[in-house]
Amino acid sequence: MTTPHDGNEPDDRTHRRPTEADWELLALDELAELAWQPASGNAFAPGSDHRKSWDDLILYPDLQEAIERLNPDLPPDAVRDAVATAATPGSQDTYEENRAAHRHLTTGIRSVTYTDSHGAEHNPTIRLLDLVDPDANTYRALSQVTVIDGDRNRRFDVILYVNGLPLAAIELKRAGDEDATLQTAHAQVARYVQEFPTAFRYNAIVLLSDGITAKYGTPFTPYEHFAPWNTDEFGARVDPLTADGFSESGQNLALHGLFTQSRFLELIQSFINFVPSKRMKRIAKPHQYHAVTRAADAVHTD
Repeated sequence: MTTPHDGNEPDDRTHRRPTEADWELLALDELAELAWQPASGNAFAPGSDHRKSWDDLILYPDLQEAIERLNPDLPPDAVRDAVATAATPGSQDTYEENRAAHRHLTTGIRSVTYTDSHGAEHNPTIRLLDLVDPDANTYRALSQVTVIDGDRNRRFDVILYVNGLPLAAIELKRAGDEDATLQTAHAQVARYVQEFPTAFRYNAIVLLSDGITAKYGTPFTPYEHFAPWNTDEFGARVDPLTADGFSESGQNLALHGLFTQSRFLELIQSFINFVPSKRMKRIAKPHQYHAVTRAADAVHTD
């Protein structure tokens, strides 16, 4: 982010307040360290053979390849039907579509049938993710992802994909800008959910960040229930100031807390629940996640 200088001239950039674009680049760098493949959304836009249309965020080659890889006994016609089932919404009800998509992620697709060469009919459970072996999935972090529906044209800062499915969104603002707070970022995401209901079908996590502070929730979480990921990998509370007095970035804590690949899959599989009567979707807070995993580890070691 800086270029060399001869040391005789003051470098004002060291005193420049980081911009939203700076935080985006830092986020992509951190995600790359976590083995996500960063790229520009433009390289995967419609016309690139990845997305089929501007209102559809799915990366179809990644999705098809994952279904073939994770379900090696599926014949080509069944693979095609599974891709169509995974990618085609049944309604414009964002909440219900998100519930259905979450079932696809955690328990697989059970609606595809096929007849083999011996005339036997099969109704397999078709996996979209490998929830046991994180390395068996394809992870991408795309920046500046454009979605268009009619006269509505928006751009997501970062979309995180697993096997071609858009499972998380990161909305970035600049710290210190009183017109661009985390609360305004939340309002912006809520507007996107209303404007592009099918774009959020597979979304599990929304992260709001101004670089210094970051909070996460789901597309249906009220702002007051968004929370920081403020623990280390062992569950100990992280002080925002280190012993040397330097601030720990809330964004980095959240990226490592939420998007370490094995933990991200754990959160999707076991730490999200729906309350349909209230149209709520809940995701565990850090202390809840660590308490459950410690209890599970204790059971396994007894």
